[in-house]
Amino acid sequence: ALLFALLLSGCASTNAGESAENKMEDTSATPETPETPETPETPETASTAGATAETTGETTGETTPSPAADGYTVTQYADIQNYQCMSYTIEDGKGGLIVVDGGRAWQTQTMLDTIAQKGGKVDYWIITHPHDDHCGVLCSVLAAEVDLEIGQILISDIDYDAYLAQGIRTDTYAYLMMGLEGRDDVTWLHTGDEMDLLGLHMEVLSAYDDTLPGFSSNLGNDGSLMFKLSASEDSMLFCADVGGRMADRIMERCGDKLAATYIQMPHHGNNDMPPEFYEKVNPEAAFFDAPDWLMNNTDKETGETATYLTPQNIAIMKQLGAK
Repeated sequence: ALLFALLLSGCASTNAGESAENKMEDTSATPETPETPETPETPETASTAGATAETTGETTGETTPSPAADGYTVTQYADIQNYQCMSYTIEDGKGGLIVVDGGRAWQTQTMLDTIAQKGGKVDYWIITHPHDDHCGVLCSVLAAEVDLEIGQILISDIDYDAYLAQGIRTDTYAYLMMGLEGRDDVTWLHTGDEMDLLGLHMEVLSAYDDTLPGFSSNLGNDGSLMFKLSASEDSMLFCADVGGRMADRIMERCGDKLAATYIQMPHHGNNDMPPEFYEKVNPEAAFFDAPDWLMNNTDKETGETATYLTPQNIAIMKQLGAK
């Protein structure tokens, strides 16, 4: 399930940069995960998927590097059933761990095994928005009351009633809210919030606000957390599933803050963000949370040419010189 890893460095590291670029090239052809059922799976039902994921990692020849003392290791994980998902871990080299989303429910055991290998606790679990391909694992962990130490759960404060009123993928948000009920370790994030996570500075560049219900037809995607994590030299912009309709708002509000060393592409790379947005980011490398069929613009089931926007965004990244 491992796609690649790179370093967010406090000190510039040529080797880390080259490693990131090489692994980025491998990513475009690596399959991702299937769709999560509307009811969250428990770790037990996800165990077979976990075994398959380990085999996939060995087959690709990828191994998780030990975090460098002067940097942060960012690792992206694929979905084992060849669907799109978003799942990352970030390690500080001192035992600290951040999980970003985590993927679909059937990846639960795989993620729990990964967390165990990395020390057995999560300092910060960031949920960008309540869609099953992003928060399915956390929904399962909370529903099964897994004995897992989580320092803080950070999540976009998307209005629950407004979200339900749109009627898009409502079950997942309901499961997540049930799991979060009564917990005192949840922080609801808003545009402009800033905080430090294991020495990385986090800036929330976009999140849900009360103007979105009259502006967006998809509060889940457009209310996603778009945030930037910065070390002393390198930075990474996570765009989650924010759509192109948000671009003007974000560019006007954020300006040069969008510039980053790395970018996690909006909506798995299948998005209508304008080239001007990517020019402001001007990344050295781009993370596409996409399986081969989405990268290659083919229908997953038939193999026929599809109408995804991924190819045009790959072209934009190449024009910018990003890997």
